[in-house]
Amino acid sequence: MRPSWDEYFMEMAEVVKSRSTCIRRQVGAVIVKDKRLLASGYNGAPSGLKHCSETGCLRDKLNIPSGERHELCRGIHAEKYVLYK
Repeated sequence: MRPSWDEYFMEMAEVVKSRSTCIRRQVGAVIVKDKRLLASGYNGAPSGLKHCSETGCLRDKLNIPSGERHELCRGIHAEKYVLYK
């Protein structure tokens, strides 16, 4: 069965998240206007910095629970990254 437009673009976000370099959580985002994909992005380290998948996650190393001490994370949210593009 053919997916709705919303389902179609949500599936794209699922595929995009596979490029995430975050060890803790993989997130993908897409920007769509008038049923057209404008941009896509995923969470991870900013361009020019080593990825957490290469260096390890500081929050993991310090056993920091999910939802705490976000200032230690070098990653950029997928939503912010896709808008930055």
